[in-house]
Amino acid sequence: MKKMFLVSMIIGYGLSLFIILLYYREVSLLSFINATFFVGGAYLFFSLTVYILSTGFFDIVSNSFRRVFSFSKPMNKEEAEEMRSLSEAISIVQVKPILQSGIVIVGSMGIALIIYYL
Repeated sequence: MKKMFLVSMIIGYGLSLFIILLYYREVSLLSFINATFFVGGAYLFFSLTVYILSTGFFDIVSNSFRRVFSFSKPMNKEEAEEMRSLSEAISIVQVKPILQSGIVIVGSMGIALIIYYL
């Protein structure tokens, strides 16, 4: 778990540095704040979306859409019961390390923002 957290942190800050060098073309505190805001926000959005989908809240909706839009033939009851639900399919993603690294990245952005305005 710690290894995945460290890997996602390194990827997050590496992606922030890539955005800084590619888009802003200079390393400054303001460009660090902007880049880490986007990367940390994307991490938080992804992890919270996966968490909500893995709770089973949208299982009924996704199964209903699969039944209605099955183009080959209408599903019978056995096929519908054998379908893997959305929460089972998405539960293989480990959300906690990505959420933690997103919180740390957004926290470092907040600290840099405080330093910028002082």
